[in-house]
Amino acid sequence: MHTPGPWIIHKPQRNFVPGQKDDRLICDEEESHIAEVFQYQSDENQDGPSIANAHLISAAPDMLEALEHLVACEALHLSVENNIREIIRKAKGD
Repeated sequence: MHTPGPWIIHKPQRNFVPGQKDDRLICDEEESHIAEVFQYQSDENQDGPSIANAHLISAAPDMLEALEHLVACEALHLSVENNIREIIRKAKGD
């Protein structure tokens, strides 16, 4: 069972490792630490993928819930439903 959402992105007051920038923490509503996303200063892209990755990770509980609701509707084409069920299994580690 995963940590229930919503998951929130925090920018730490300092980076954890020298040479990194744009670190992000993903936390639950009680600010319990779920994940960290790092980016090294040598990355060419100024904004870098770390912020986009943090947003994607923080949306995971909402996306999983939406997919579970879609499957429960039973109004999907079988191939779409099977694809969604596979994604749900992957997200849950089944």
